[in-house]
Amino acid sequence: LNNVAIAAQHAVDAGARVAVLDVDAHAGNGTAHLFRRRSDVLVVSVHADTRHEYPYFGGRPDEVGEGDGSGFTRHLPVPPGTIWSEYDEALSLAVHRVAQHRPDVVLVSLGVDTATADGVLRLDGDDYRRLGERLALLGAPLVLVQEGGYDLEVLGVHVANVLEGIEQR
Repeated sequence: LNNVAIAAQHAVDAGARVAVLDVDAHAGNGTAHLFRRRSDVLVVSVHADTRHEYPYFGGRPDEVGEGDGSGFTRHLPVPPGTIWSEYDEALSLAVHRVAQHRPDVVLVSLGVDTATADGVLRLDGDDYRRLGERLALLGAPLVLVQEGGYDLEVLGVHVANVLEGIEQR
């Protein structure tokens, strides 16, 4: 089940203006595909470049939505091995686009598989606090759905760091 998409649809049904921000290492192509023809849900994804990382299809910058949904999808791929300073550039663009949408709620596909321990990207420790701080800047209620992260020794620590960053703002 795509829990973020289910929550987005529920929020839309309740009359909310919704944005999905996917920060998992893998493209949010499933969520983007579901809402690609709709303008009632903005989907923005920061992920490893799909030319080098699964899912190898979808998640390209030229996928911006279709028909009524044109402009309501944004993919911001980063190269494998990306560290915080590079990741933050893409994340800043994502947060800016979400803020422009003025959502009533932001659903975050939170993947901490962006951690060095998981091998695709190179985020760690304080980077996740900074990620939380960026999310808090949106000023809208956040719903975080933990999706990725495979090193069980650091997964909980990284999620806690995101929550700490949100709380500090």
